[in-house]
Amino acid sequence: MNNCSICNSKDLKVSYFEYQKTTFKRYDCLSCSFTESEKLGDKESDQAKYSSKQYKIKNIYRIPILLNFIDFINYRLILKKFGLNKDSYILDFGCGKGIFIKFLSYFGFNNLHGYEIEKNRSKFAKNLNKNANIYLNSSEFKQNKFDFISLIHVLEHIKDPEKIIKEIKQKLNRDGILLIEVPNFYSASSRFAKNYWAHFTPQYHTNHFSINSLKKLLKNNGFKIKTCSTLNLYHGYNSVFSSFLKLIGFKSSNFYQTLKFRFYLLGPAYVLLFPFIYLFEVFFSFKSDGSVIRIISKT
Repeated sequence: MNNCSICNSKDLKVSYFEYQKTTFKRYDCLSCSFTESEKLGDKESDQAKYSSKQYKIKNIYRIPILLNFIDFINYRLILKKFGLNKDSYILDFGCGKGIFIKFLSYFGFNNLHGYEIEKNRSKFAKNLNKNANIYLNSSEFKQNKFDFISLIHVLEHIKDPEKIIKEIKQKLNRDGILLIEVPNFYSASSRFAKNYWAHFTPQYHTNHFSINSLKKLLKNNGFKIKTCSTLNLYHGYNSVFSSFLKLIGFKSSNFYQTLKFRFYLLGPAYVLLFPFIYLFEVFFSFKSDGSVIRIISKT
């Protein structure tokens, strides 16, 4: 890699780091604050990577669904703010289990579509959303156009983010809306927790965005930024909670796996500390230092 994937700058700082006994190469762009990491000798396909045990579907956990529900209410308000109605064509790109699509169906949206490359999750989403169109391959919706496309915690996983943004622009109708959420790699919680941050999983997250780099990616591809914020309930809370765990000496290089398999130990703290920890995230978000970047842009 000789140039930044976002701004094409050659002003890169190259370093190496160890994560879970694996060596990664890291590129930091000194121009736009975009960071990219790669596992040395990694030739594994995205389909193989996301078919691993990490992404195995067991069930839907109640607490994440409850926290996501509040975020989904916010998304619904965003749809209303930008004039989208129940007949608007909506695509959730990287829809996972299809929970966001299911939520929108409860509000009466009729033209719902989801795209998920991992077979088990795509199948789960299809079973969950009988009246929506769930695609496993992008060729299945090649001719479709949409009024709204969401990439919620997807872009950090994709090796060539600009290629995806260009493709998505072609999928949007005139004045179409694009909602992107990614972890804020330069947030307060990330700076504190470092390699123990909830969203620092370089085997899956190859792209690490700053607000500046994500805005630049969109502007370079003809999008107009409408709103930018750094507050998210579910992912934001987990980010600060992972910082809290580091503070008390409980260090785990895979936060979500640890929380899932040791919930009997961490669960009480996870629930009881919620109002206090979340206040920190709200405070940081007012300084654009929250754990998640959410940008809404328009073609």
